[in-house]
Amino acid sequence: ELSAGDIVRLTAKVKGNGISVVFAEPQSSKRTAELIAREASIEVSILDPVATGEMHPDYYEKVMRENLQGLKSALEGRP
Repeated sequence: ELSAGDIVRLTAKVKGNGISVVFAEPQSSKRTAELIAREASIEVSILDPVATGEMHPDYYEKVMRENLQGLKSALEGRP
């Protein structure tokens, strides 16, 4: 868990670098990402690097495509 000082420094970096989205993973708590996003007035988006969920053969590809769409939207400034 990050300290309050860490959160303040990260938020300042986010604001200072024009970052429009912060990413979180579904396997972890989104608390820190949501706090930074709220303080910086930006969005939180989810990336699932391990494709947790159903054990269907097409599921991994589906999740990776969703991850790519989330990254694309973030890079285009549309979270």
